[in-house]
Amino acid sequence: FLLIHALARAFPEVSFVFVGPVRRKLLDQEPEAGEAFDEVCSLPNVHLFGAVKYTRLPGVMRALDSGCVFSDISRCNWVKTQAPLKINEYFASGLPVLCSVNPHVEREFGSLVTICETVEDWKSALDGMLTKSESDEDQAARKAAAKANDWNNKVSDYDRLLTELEGL
Repeated sequence: FLLIHALARAFPEVSFVFVGPVRRKLLDQEPEAGEAFDEVCSLPNVHLFGAVKYTRLPGVMRALDSGCVFSDISRCNWVKTQAPLKINEYFASGLPVLCSVNPHVEREFGSLVTICETVEDWKSALDGMLTKSESDEDQAARKAAAKANDWNNKVSDYDRLLTELEGL
């Protein structure tokens, strides 16, 4: 939450919108995390909307300028091995994505995502995103990546792999 706090204070004109349930029990297990979360939520440009029906997500996405994936791989080893589903949701909407360091995301999506390691990286990337015009080609590339990673294609890939393995 320190990163979000730093960004929200550095960009007071930007609204930081968070959609999804808050697991307060997890926050309360680490008092510092709970306090940091409460402090972030008290900032006037941070908005929590809680859980939103999946059918309403496209409307939410249309209101965003970018997607951010904040994850701390030093605290969650499993995060290193997967790409968060929200990246595909952002891509399907054509949104540019900023993401914390994540080896899997870097391998899977490469230049389609801006990887940020330090607070200064995040500030610079966010500033660039706010001032740069998006090209139709960039949006199309992200939408194509989302389509390639949709569940139907994933199931087809697994089905093809299982068929190949049966033939061995």
